[in-house]
Amino acid sequence: EKIAEITHTSLGEYEIYSEFEKVSSEWQKVQMPFIEVAFRTEDTLRLGDIKPILEIINKNIIIYTRLFMNPYVAGIKDDIIKELNDLEYISHVLEAWKIFQSNWNILSALFSSEEARSSMPQHNNRIVGIQRKWSPIGKHALNDTRVIAACNYPQLHATFTEMNQALESILCSLGKFLDTKRTAIPRLFFIKNEEVLLFLSTN
Repeated sequence: EKIAEITHTSLGEYEIYSEFEKVSSEWQKVQMPFIEVAFRTEDTLRLGDIKPILEIINKNIIIYTRLFMNPYVAGIKDDIIKELNDLEYISHVLEAWKIFQSNWNILSALFSSEEARSSMPQHNNRIVGIQRKWSPIGKHALNDTRVIAACNYPQLHATFTEMNQALESILCSLGKFLDTKRTAIPRLFFIKNEEVLLFLSTN
């Protein structure tokens, strides 16, 4: 009876460990959804749809949570807790990254013009500061495009949060510049600020 109990326990531990290893191994291969471009640099690096990645994360969280409730989890309990924390963190990073990209694409293009830089030097200085923070993040992601590697950058979520707050602040304070543009191009009076910025950043 004792032998049967040990055998049953060993089998339970092996099964839970095998499932954990399978899920973890597959997750380690998942690639960032970067949009394909002819020549990829940190300046041309663009995230595509992150929903499929978030779905994988949510699926893995459900699996790990189920495994955590298994009576034979003791041997890998700490590993599961770490994986759950990492998945939660990466999901927050991806969401913050997507927000950053949306605002950064518009503002970096806008401030590539001499007119914007000269008329709003204080904002241009902030844009330059954000560029300095973003550039090493982009280079890091290009070195290894797997999700677990690209998101494994010191204080990445905190950095994206800080940059997003700065970009939002800049966006909210562009009123005078946009009014000048609307005076020069009257049809811009009929569209929202976000659409004006998009127009200016692509023309």
